[in-house]
Amino acid sequence: MPITTIKHCQTDPDYWFTVEDRDRECDDEMEVLIVTYYEADRSEGDRRLSLSKDDALLIRDAINQLYPVD
Repeated sequence: MPITTIKHCQTDPDYWFTVEDRDRECDDEMEVLIVTYYEADRSEGDRRLSLSKDDALLIRDAINQLYPVD
């Protein structure tokens, strides 16, 4: 059984994101990172981004370069 990890990211009570790492097949391509946007007055989220592992790692590296850990 695949393992799913979901991180809840919220700085405002009216909206938040989840970042999900899991094995999921969609359109015959493996997606392992899914970012979903939620609003407090809607029960269903809106998928904003879904990436393969290779693409997710490229974006992670770019973010780390833009915002290095102090």
